[in-house]
Amino acid sequence: MKIDLIVISALLVILVILPFVLIPYLQNGGNKKLQKKFREQATWFNLNPDITQQWNLNLAGIDSVQKKFLLVQNLDHGFVVDFVDLQKIKSSKVVITYLPMLVNGKKEEVLQRIDLEFSHRFNEEKQLVNVYDYDLNYTQDLEVKNANSLQETIQKFLISQPVLKRTA
Repeated sequence: MKIDLIVISALLVILVILPFVLIPYLQNGGNKKLQKKFREQATWFNLNPDITQQWNLNLAGIDSVQKKFLLVQNLDHGFVVDFVDLQKIKSSKVVITYLPMLVNGKKEEVLQRIDLEFSHRFNEEKQLVNVYDYDLNYTQDLEVKNANSLQETIQKFLISQPVLKRTA
């Protein structure tokens, strides 16, 4: 009788502790794949990103020497890679798209898409880099905050560049 109670207690303890061990381990697997793909793409574009930002399964980096931006996303269907030459960019901004929906008879706005919009220096052309799309990734963990933080980092970098060119 005592052995049965000890076995059941041990199984319960293992079942309670197991999720706390397995969940971080499984999440690190996705992060390692993302970092490996980011390093591969940085090598492919001959970049050495010194400013990096990572959230969820997105990893962005700026090579301040070559003035280039790289964003790698790990989505369900595979990796998405976006590359922008910041030497040709004069400004950036975040474009947020909400979709109005009826939920329980109330009108709510659901985050549909977040893009970084880059304006080129020499022409009116704009380049969009998708940071979040509800159709591809439905988890919205602080996506707007992270996109704004990334945009501020890029904007600070863009603003600092003319000053550095004049002083050098």
